[in-house]
Amino acid sequence: MMAGTAKKSVETKTQEKSRMEEGKNGGSKILSPSQSLDPLERFKTMKAFLVVDTVSPDSPAERAGLKQFDEILKLGSINHKNQTSEALRNIVAHSEGKPIELVVKRGNDRGGGLEKLILVPKRWRGQGLLGCFLKPVT
Repeated sequence: MMAGTAKKSVETKTQEKSRMEEGKNGGSKILSPSQSLDPLERFKTMKAFLVVDTVSPDSPAERAGLKQFDEILKLGSINHKNQTSEALRNIVAHSEGKPIELVVKRGNDRGGGLEKLILVPKRWRGQGLLGCFLKPVT
């Protein structure tokens, strides 16, 4: 009879854990006014630090979806507060073949808004690892 009680106890803990997981992942969640359903919301107040001047055809930049005049708010761990030319070179060089997350702002004439892109620096038929020319925002 003791074995049956232990089994029931295990089942009850498993069921309880399952209910707790359902509570975390299911149902509705009330958001406070400071929270948003938009995962890019926190980037809306960030300043761009680079602008895309040109994108070469068939380049890693084009495959990632970068377009001329995109304003870059985040490139990997780099943003307007911590960007330097050396940091940009390092992140690209050390990320060859690895994805880098970018957040870009698009002009209103092309739909506007923010987009998250994944850029994978790699060797291609053109120069560099990206295939685009980036200019600092002045």
